[in-house]
Amino acid sequence: MKKCIVVVFLIIFLAFGNTFAYNFKCLSRNGWSPGNGRYSYQGEWIDYFGVHAKAGEYVLFYYPKGSHGYWFPKWKCVEL
Repeated sequence: MKKCIVVVFLIIFLAFGNTFAYNFKCLSRNGWSPGNGRYSYQGEWIDYFGVHAKAGEYVLFYYPKGSHGYWFPKWKCVEL
């Protein structure tokens, strides 16, 4: 019984934890780069642009190697 509860909890956690996580390729100055990212959420402060974002207005793009991320306007990214 405990295993069932743990499995159900894990499924729910993963489903909600990845709500804003997607795979993207984003257009940078050096061309298209594959990586992982997430959409902005309503009211999120975007330092890079100095604005409060509307939901999904920007993509926080994480390059495959390294922990540094960059914000891109949504129109510069394609969801894979």
